[in-house]
Amino acid sequence: MDVQEDTDDLRALFQSTDWGETPLGTRDAWPAPLKTAIGIALGSCSPMAVYWGAEQIVLYNAAWARLIGAKHPAALGRAARDVFPEAWDELSPLLDVVMTGRGSVRIEDRLLPMDRSGMVEDAWFSFSMDAIPLESGDPGGVLNIAVETTEQVLSRRDAALRADAAREIEERKAFALSLADALRPLADPAAIQAEAARLLGRHLEANRVHYGEVRAEADGTFMTEIRQGYGHGLAPMIGTFRQQDGGWAHRLLSSHRAGRTVVCQDVDADPTIGADEAAVIRQGGYRAYVAVPLVKAGLWVAVLAVHSVHPRHWTEAEVALVEETAERTWAAVEQARAETALRESEARYRALFESIDEGFYRARAIFDAAGRCVDVAYDDENPSAVRMVGKPARGRLLSEIGPFEPYWLEIFGQAARSGVPQRMERYAAVDDKWYNFYVFKPQGAGPDDLAVIFRDVTERKRSEDRQTTLAAELDHRVKNILSVVQSIARQSLGRSDDAKRLMGRISALAQSHAILATNRWEGARFGELVQNAVAPYQSEDGARIVMGGPDLKVMPKAAQTLTLALHELVTNAAKYGALSRETGQVVAKWILAEDGDERRLRFTWTEHGGPPVSGPPERSGFGSRLIERTLAYELGGVVSLDFAPDGLRAVLDLPMNRLRARRAWQQRSRVLDGAARGAVPPSLTGKRILVAEDEEFVADETAVALRGAGCEVVGPMPTLEMALKAAVSEPLDAAVLDINLGGELIWPVALALEARGIPIVFATGYARTFPAPARFADAPWIEKPLLPQRLVAAVASLVGAGGDGAG
Repeated sequence: MDVQEDTDDLRALFQSTDWGETPLGTRDAWPAPLKTAIGIALGSCSPMAVYWGAEQIVLYNAAWARLIGAKHPAALGRAARDVFPEAWDELSPLLDVVMTGRGSVRIEDRLLPMDRSGMVEDAWFSFSMDAIPLESGDPGGVLNIAVETTEQVLSRRDAALRADAAREIEERKAFALSLADALRPLADPAAIQAEAARLLGRHLEANRVHYGEVRAEADGTFMTEIRQGYGHGLAPMIGTFRQQDGGWAHRLLSSHRAGRTVVCQDVDADPTIGADEAAVIRQGGYRAYVAVPLVKAGLWVAVLAVHSVHPRHWTEAEVALVEETAERTWAAVEQARAETALRESEARYRALFESIDEGFYRARAIFDAAGRCVDVAYDDENPSAVRMVGKPARGRLLSEIGPFEPYWLEIFGQAARSGVPQRMERYAAVDDKWYNFYVFKPQGAGPDDLAVIFRDVTERKRSEDRQTTLAAELDHRVKNILSVVQSIARQSLGRSDDAKRLMGRISALAQSHAILATNRWEGARFGELVQNAVAPYQSEDGARIVMGGPDLKVMPKAAQTLTLALHELVTNAAKYGALSRETGQVVAKWILAEDGDERRLRFTWTEHGGPPVSGPPERSGFGSRLIERTLAYELGGVVSLDFAPDGLRAVLDLPMNRLRARRAWQQRSRVLDGAARGAVPPSLTGKRILVAEDEEFVADETAVALRGAGCEVVGPMPTLEMALKAAVSEPLDAAVLDINLGGELIWPVALALEARGIPIVFATGYARTFPAPARFADAPWIEKPLLPQRLVAAVASLVGAGGDGAG
């Protein structure tokens, strides 16, 4: 809407208003001066208003209506007191001056609180107020011409604030430079504290400034030591003071420990300080203060205080300057102490430098114009470095010592430019040695300075190479043995289905062995086991067998068992299930699930598109037994086989604590003698023998051999927990114990049996050099694979030699 439209609207409002209902009366009865003033206002583009009569009725033009915002149009014809209640205390005296004939009013940039949108806000106006005389000469009203200057006032104010802020910043910078220049040559902490206090006190024109170092006492109190200070009109505070705890002092202590600056303008007016406490403070000679605590690593370590004898309004800039000075003083004191300690430790460092077994270099990386490291200069070295390398390097360049690999320059250059330490092992062809080294930037070093600590690890590396070679040879021999076994089985059994199944199982074992050997027998990734099992039947696009699940690693024993189970699922699918048809598909998925406090692996094998399934097979073969019983016995798993019409769905639910490797043991070289031998007694009938074995097939063979001799077998027990429970609670005549049950050593079970006087036979895959406890050195020790007659003979010798019957 333009000005003319606003004016037209306002004229229309004047015409439509029932003025007879107002103190002014009908328009034809208005005095001529009022009509003239209104005519002038309505014809003007400047904001103009008329305050008429004793009630000071407000009349105005369109421009003035825009000044009062939402008050229009309700303000038209109302008393000024009702229109501007928020500003009446400001406007009333001015209108009174004009209406009492005391002259006109001219105001520049007057602040008037104004409610123009439902909220009172500050606004500034420049305006004039002139009397509108009646025919008698007395003022009948006031003509008000106004211009809002809020934007100009705020702009000037902002400019002034920015100028003040810029000036304060420059003053702080200048003070910081002068402080740094004054503190730089000082090495004594007390002198640094005194100079900082003096400069700050003079700059702020304060009466007293001091820097105190704080220490915590054993009783929980704090002691502040002030060694030097500044005083002008007040004596400096010097000495050691115990921090009081109570009232104002307690609040001050809490703020200091929290690292909060405390500012007091006047102790007598501060609501946090009681009258008695203020009197005590005044005895110290000051009325206002700023206290800046320094908290480092969670501990209150120092405080900088500024005192004034008179009440003082501390500006934000002044408080910030005190805080900055406190930090700079602390840093300068700490640096001075560090430099003193460094000088004092030079002799100790040199002795250590000369005596350590590790080689040590101080060096500098040399860069070209493009920022590439092109050489290394060696500034210092210790005797161990010369002894290891075989030649001195001090004062020489790397390029002068001999030919070197390019990666040395990359390592030194990266450490120098990034500041990130480099630790690694590298081969040095110049002296045919391997070194383990650590390159880093020492504290306070120049931009290209470096330190190098290194050791000659050539013998260890060669030993590792030999071990790697031996492991590879062992892996090769094991594969050869498996190949021989496979060949013998094939020739013995011919080409029957049984032979093929046996060959497949041996092949699966060989594959698991290969995976474990590649991983140094630390375990295998479950996904890799699945992938290897299905690989012969997978399509090129991977759509025939869909696999997926989280990445997890299983222990070697679990890997072998899982490999056989997966092999059975795959071969069954290839012969009878989904993989026997081109259109068939298998989905193999696994997840990690929470079952109470236990984590479990749930593997699902789902077949689609194969021949219709009429239900479970009439006879459960070895493959089904391997999947169901072996996983349950060796890994504590639960197997579910659903022979649905559209295809087999198998779920393997396995506890993760049986899949992940547990604490391992390290073999030591100690030979144990005394394998059990002896004549088999006429009968072992009725003898209760505990069997602890975690391999299901071995456990089964052991139990069959003992039962064939007439024994009653307790177990077999596949876990240490189960074996220990039987060892302490079951009536027993003897025990056959595997040493390692699922990664846990059998010794707690053996000790429990020994305490009961029950004899033991150790049947294990470990050689007799395995470090058994000395108390079992003479126990019978049978190495796997077990011969049934030897096992029975060993048990019979124990029972016949000292068995007291089940007890």
